[in-house]
Amino acid sequence: MKKQVFIRMVAWSLCLLAACNRNEPLQPVEQNTGASDPALLFKASTNTGGLEEAVPSSLLSTLNKKLKAERKNYIVALVEYITDGAGDHMGRTLYYKDIGNKQLSHHWVPSDPNRDSRTNITWTIDQTELCADISEVRCINAINRAMSTWNSVACAKIPLVKITSTDTDWGYVQHLLGLGGFEGWAADFTHAGWQPAEFFDAIADDGSTYILGATFSFVWIDIGTGNPTDMDNNGKADVAFREVYYNDAFTWKINGHYDVETIALHESGHGVSLAHFGKAFRTTANSKLHFSPLAVMNAAYTGIQHELLPTDVASFCSVWSHWPNR
Repeated sequence: MKKQVFIRMVAWSLCLLAACNRNEPLQPVEQNTGASDPALLFKASTNTGGLEEAVPSSLLSTLNKKLKAERKNYIVALVEYITDGAGDHMGRTLYYKDIGNKQLSHHWVPSDPNRDSRTNITWTIDQTELCADISEVRCINAINRAMSTWNSVACAKIPLVKITSTDTDWGYVQHLLGLGGFEGWAADFTHAGWQPAEFFDAIADDGSTYILGATFSFVWIDIGTGNPTDMDNNGKADVAFREVYYNDAFTWKINGHYDVETIALHESGHGVSLAHFGKAFRTTANSKLHFSPLAVMNAAYTGIQHELLPTDVASFCSVWSHWPNR
């Protein structure tokens, strides 16, 4: 048994050093949490190549019926959400049931003609619906810092380019749900603001009580077949745009519980095509939540995290180090 654990640890270390290929699953090593019988609650796939169980979402089906009725050339392919780490709820990835080839892999296309043939990724913040618990300036600055962290990873310069928007209520998903928002988008990735409880209850039963943030990914489709496009023939669905929403039912803090920058950093990870990963355990003695490996992209909130950890960096580099070349 010790030999097997040692082999797994060596393999994991080598994989991190090599920035493992995104199509191969990273196998996290089960760490000793100090409990005699830690209970396994959740295991997230470490990639988006189809290993994580596809959980059909009735919400996405409802949204896409509206988009298809309007003959749009995009659908909402998936929503990834992070939870507060309390109770038995772990973050999940929900998929649209009619996505055609059902590939869970999705990524931006360099020089995408649908995005003005750009090789950058633009982003913006909806400044009309910021967190009510702290000042607008501090809230915006926390999101800015999160985006800067991803943009500063040494292995790749995408770049991530900010578009400033001050007076538009952005949010296509929000619009489709009849909660305001806007039928359209200005940036590739939008921090679409803080939403009321009903928004998150639409994602999952009682979702407003445990979902902190959720990122929706829209992908281009062939209108004739309804299947996602793959313009660059890399086996991945082509991302059209993404939106992240934050839950106004929680009390938000700067460097406190719940920390804006930490959740913005996690959700922005989805914005740059990273999935959830890591095993989650609760120790028997104090019911404390542990992740193995600990990372920004863990599926539940474990406290303040403003810096990327090795697994986050390795995953990011495996996706972006050759951008815009394939």
